[in-house]
This record gives sequence, C-alpha cells and structure tokens, in this order.
Amino acid sequence: MPIALTGGRIVHRHFTASTSSVLIENVVSALEACGWVSTVVTNGYRLQCASPQGLNIFLYIRYLAHSFGLSFGNTVTFNFQTLDAVTTGQDQEIEIIPAATYEIVAGTCQFFLGIVGTATNAGGGSVCGGIPFVPGAAPCGNQIPALSVNQAFWSMNDFGGGDTPRSSLIVTGSQLNAEALWNDQYSPPDDPVSSVRICCLTVAPSIANGFNLPSPVLWYNGDWFRTEPLLCWGFLAGAIPQIRGQIWDAMVFSKKFAMDVRQNLDGYAWLNWTDNYRYGGLNLLIPSVDFHGGNYSFIAT
Repeated sequence: MPIALTGGRIVHRHFTASTSSVLIENVVSALEACGWVSTVVTNGYRLQCASPQGLNIFLYIRYLAHSFGLSFGNTVTFNFQTLDAVTTGQDQEIEIIPAATYEIVAGTCQFFLGIVGTATNAGGGSVCGGIPFVPGAAPCGNQIPALSVNQAFWSMNDFGGGDTPRSSLIVTGSQLNAEALWNDQYSPPDDPVSSVRICCLTVAPSIANGFNLPSPVLWYNGDWFRTEPLLCWGFLAGAIPQIRGQIWDAMVFSKKFAMDVRQNLDGYAWLNWTDNYRYGGLNLLIPSVDFHGGNYSFIAT
C-alpha cells in the first residue's frame, strides 16, 4: 500500500493538566481542531470522527474516577465505540499527573497522546488509536485485494504495563490494551498472537521465531529503511495476524530513535513516537514550524 495521507489538519500540542477536566478539554480541543465533532455527555465528551474513506467511529473521553492503584493518580478514560453502539472498546486510561507535560498529535481520524519522556507508565502514560486506512476502499481501488469494510478502529494503551508504540512497534511484550475492530469482528486485547500490532521489517539468516528476529532492515550505508505503518491482527485468540490497514500520516523508519525527537525528511517534519525500539520507530507527520509548544496546526498534503 502507498503511504496514506489524510490531506486533513494535523495538530501538535504540549500542555499540562492538574485536573481531569483540564486534560479532557485539551484533548477535545485538539481533536475538534482536526474536524472531530464533540457532544457533551455525562463526565465528559463523545466525539465522532470520519476518515477520508468514509468510515466513522465514536470516541468517548470521560472522567470515571478510575486508577491503577493507591500509589497512582486517577485517570481519564478513552473508549472507541461503533456508531450503532454494538461494540465498545477497551477502557484506555491516561493518568492525571500535574507535574507531567503531555503531548498530543491529532489528525482527521486518529490521535497520539502521551507523557513527554515516558515510554511506559503502568498508571497510564500513552494512548493512541483511531480509524485506519483500509485496503479495497477509495482511493486504493484495485491496487490491493478489495474488501468491503464499513467500520474499523484500532487503539493501544500502556495502562497496567501494556505495550504501545512508545515501547515497541510489534507489541512483543504485553497486549493488555491493544485492540482493533473490522466490520463487526472485534479483536480483543491481551492475546500475544492475535492482538493488533504494527508490522516492521527485519533481516535474519533463518526465521525461527516470527516476532523475535535479530536485526532491523538498513541500507548498505547504514541509513534506515522507510515503510508504511501497516496494522495487522487476527480475529480469534491465537490466530495469526493479517494486514488489515495502516496508520494515516505516518511512516516507520527502521532505525531506532529516542522518543519525541523531531527530524526533517523530504521537506516534512516527523516526530518519533517510539523510544529506542531496536527494529524501528513510528514517525508521525507534524507541522514543520515549531512554535515551542503552542497551539498550531497544518494541512497534510
């Protein structure tokens, strides 16, 4: 598949949040700036987003007084839900830490929210997800196998120690909060084989353990290899994951980088979301001008 660009607005912001309402308002504001439509509900908001391919999904952002334990602060809860309310996703939690700096990269149909400098936080340090680019739908046409998809979402969160793209692409450790939906088939979290993950390339003299290969793919001069951020998952526990879509406005660079590092490539600015993962990093398209944490956005073209 080609790199999927939404052509929509992208927002990159930093903020602090001493209370749940401040955290919620900052996230909702960023999503609204990208075209998400918000509705006030009990304890928070319900937002509706639509992908450039015409897929729609709800996202609930609420304060439900959850926490990981007595030594952790309370959290804000994120849930994806189908428009018919038949399927509601996992509780994805972000801890409210007044001393922390939060960072969000939001787009037309996805968002990445995390605590700056924190790869994994059992109390909830990062959450990401949205509607994927799916094969077979416009504008892909017949370039790849055509499939009829009318609703889809994916999300990941590190609450409870689960892996996210902040710690690894292929989510090799704990899939506690890695979930996905394809039409009416929900792929639940906490399965080491079937739960959603991001594909990455590796090279090896022999392939003996499918998701534990010894080296990343690099060019002859040591430069990293760039690929589309493909999403794969299986429908049933133990099912081998299959490619079902990809993340919009992003690329995988095969060389590891520290998280939150900005770099310019091909005239665009990218933010590495993965922290020193051996096999590569998920890089998000962001505004090319740095306004030092202010509220700014741009149109992806």
